[in-house]
Amino acid sequence: MNLLWLILGCNGCAGCTPSPPVNENNDSSPPDTSEDSGDTLGDTEDTGPPPPCTQPEVEPNNFPSEVQPILMEKWACGTLYQGDFDYFGFEMPEPSWVKVDVDAASLGSAAAPILRLYSDEVHGIDLGISMDSTDPIAIFPVANELDWTASLNDVTSADPGDDYHYKLLATVTKPPVTWTDLQTTGAEVLPWNANQNVTEITEDMVMLGHLEEDPVWAGKAEEDWFVYRTPPGRKEIEVHVTAFSEGSPMNPTLKLYDDDERLKKIAYVGDTTYDRDPILEYSSYGDETWYLVVREFRLTAYGHALWYTIEVRVVD
Repeated sequence: MNLLWLILGCNGCAGCTPSPPVNENNDSSPPDTSEDSGDTLGDTEDTGPPPPCTQPEVEPNNFPSEVQPILMEKWACGTLYQGDFDYFGFEMPEPSWVKVDVDAASLGSAAAPILRLYSDEVHGIDLGISMDSTDPIAIFPVANELDWTASLNDVTSADPGDDYHYKLLATVTKPPVTWTDLQTTGAEVLPWNANQNVTEITEDMVMLGHLEEDPVWAGKAEEDWFVYRTPPGRKEIEVHVTAFSEGSPMNPTLKLYDDDERLKKIAYVGDTTYDRDPILEYSSYGDETWYLVVREFRLTAYGHALWYTIEVRVVD
């Protein structure tokens, strides 16, 4: 803080300078001008290390019945010991997209946490490593289920300890992708069943879809079916599915059927074996009808949390 001192000149006036105090005891020692500081223990600053986050883990939180409530937009943190599970609960303020981010390896921790997310409508989204890290991350839309529970555990070591620390953040976020159309109709069985509807897709579309629970097989994710009509002439065509690389909990698979009900190709990965978002490449002789099927590799139903985009590109 800058202090402004106002200096007044006395212009040589002797009366401007105060006289020193009179020492009645004729003591030659200087007067004691110090003030009593009183008890200074209460003013001592805390020199201990600051907490690692604004919401440290509070034990016990090892079971769903011991969920520790936390606030969104603020970091929570803890340590994973042998056989340890940490449960945290947070509430969405309104329907929107949510991002749940776990930092461990990026902090120098030895932990490779497994993140599971639960709600009344979604029973256990299992998340391990992200695309390029052992730190899990999930980004997905929340429609109705506003109360969520996150659990963390580590299975990489027989004896995790203090060096198995982590931080967790749940925050409202923007959608990580853009789209032109929403997938509104789908078929849970083969599309040549006349009782089913199939979504038509064209080259100028980026379709956002969700794999809801199959109405017949409880606990299993449905399949989404699309019909695509190839342009005239021989063409090389690519079909791209984007999900995992943008934070979706989905591990997608893409299948191609022709109009004679024959399975022509299945794609599990993209440009590399580490890319979990499939790219399907196939040649068309023109004016063909293709059926494209998007499904979850693990078949597990996670409701609206399993989202993806699909687009068709004519390469040549």
